[in-house]
Amino acid sequence: MEPKPSSPEVERVEHPVPIAVSARPGEELGEGKLNSFVIALATFAALGNLLYGYNQGVMAVILEMPQFLDAFPEINADKSARAGFLKGLMTAMVELGAMIGSLSCGYLADRYSRKRTIFFGSVGFMAGLILQVASQDYPMLVVGRLISGWGIGVFSMIAPLYVSELAPTKWRGALLAMAGWSILVGTSISFWITYGTRFISSTWCFRLPFALQFVPAIGLAAGAFLLPFSPRWLAAQDRQGEGLAVLCRLRGCNAQEPDEQTVAEWTEILIAVQLDRSALTETHGDVSPGTLQWEFLRWRDLFSTKAMLRRFAVACGLFWFQQLGGIDAILYYGPAFFNSLNYDKVQQLNWSGVVNCMNLAGGTTTLFTTDRLGRKKLLIAGAVIITSCHAILAGLIGTYQKDWATHHGAAKAGVAMLVIFMFFQGATFGPTPAVVCNEIFPYRHRARGVAFGIANEWLANFTVGLISPALLDKSAWATFVFFGGCTFLSFFFVVFYVPETKGILLETMDVIFKDRAGDEDAKMRAAIESEVRSSAAVATELH
Repeated sequence: MEPKPSSPEVERVEHPVPIAVSARPGEELGEGKLNSFVIALATFAALGNLLYGYNQGVMAVILEMPQFLDAFPEINADKSARAGFLKGLMTAMVELGAMIGSLSCGYLADRYSRKRTIFFGSVGFMAGLILQVASQDYPMLVVGRLISGWGIGVFSMIAPLYVSELAPTKWRGALLAMAGWSILVGTSISFWITYGTRFISSTWCFRLPFALQFVPAIGLAAGAFLLPFSPRWLAAQDRQGEGLAVLCRLRGCNAQEPDEQTVAEWTEILIAVQLDRSALTETHGDVSPGTLQWEFLRWRDLFSTKAMLRRFAVACGLFWFQQLGGIDAILYYGPAFFNSLNYDKVQQLNWSGVVNCMNLAGGTTTLFTTDRLGRKKLLIAGAVIITSCHAILAGLIGTYQKDWATHHGAAKAGVAMLVIFMFFQGATFGPTPAVVCNEIFPYRHRARGVAFGIANEWLANFTVGLISPALLDKSAWATFVFFGGCTFLSFFFVVFYVPETKGILLETMDVIFKDRAGDEDAKMRAAIESEVRSSAAVATELH
């Protein structure tokens, strides 16, 4: 068990635990009604992902601003022979910082709680933002983006993790998809803000879009103190009374007389916590919680079984295929892609804005399709459509790039393929990998597991952001062959390796990974379930 924080907020509150018959693995508990309180919490947490998306889109237009290129000549191709590499490095610094932030977030989320970690991320993000707004040279800008990236990495990991632990099972996919959708909202907002500020003659044309991020960041920092703790985190801290009260509020029932389904869900949470404790005690009983050795062993445990390795393969594989499909390359370097289709500067920016909006439109559909159709069907459809778009784009550019002037129809077809790609990427591979990643890990490994998965997303993002300028400069059609080849492989990965997680309670997700299918694990679960019920009965009699 993780060490308990020493804050005054973390005092144990004793309340009777209601008797319940817990779910068998695979049963759908915690479906609950989707009330305004849960929607408000998910919307607030999504502000962190909005900042994530804002940072993805903000550079697309800024990189084309003459004032920005004059202020930082290192990334101006007319003044620096290394401009392509330095531009990719500067852009990718956010991803590098985010990878570090998401990895550190696992410990912070377990030690200090999910909601406090949102506050930590906000403070770190704003520290880097100050450097970006005030940057006077290339190194200052790069350091600022690295520090802000740390905060974005925290947001990208903690926001969906927090939402996944609050959401009713029936609506979990939609609420997690909303977190992914807010990334697309942020991307579109930042693009159109910079589209407007490019007409400012001073350096505020790029400093203002950076500075506007303080508004949601300050809101996140202040509002984090008003959020409730995750009921699953409270259960792990032995704060059962508070945990049940929070869960009842989330499910819209009376904490003094909770309904049967909420009681069953709470009992399943307690059983999962006890199982996790028993496993940790059995494995590391002689190691003091909170020590460096303890932290090392907790990370090592993530790769200790075949079931855990499969979880990581699923989470990391989906994130790598998401990024290697080319989405962030187009978000960062959209004008360069349209330049390969022989469009002028204004047309490049206009069409970049259009594809951003199409990506948002596609992402909006996931609010309705993630729980209705399931995760796997969306990913399979996305792999087929995205591969087709890349194949057609590669063929068009390879065939007509030397004579676009007499082949306007081919150029328009290329634009159509980019638009279709962006829509279906947003509708499938955009938010779905994060949904799956936040569902598949058991509680004792969830914070670190999600952190590692998100870190891989940022590593893939960093890699694509770093290599895309060089790929485009060398061969635009080959770039799409590369992206298309990756999405082609993703089809087989999803079909044969990724399980469907729709409608499965977080605490019973183990059944699809066969973590506790053996007789010994089944006996341990039965014993702990009996203990929880007995404790509940005694507490009720005393009450």
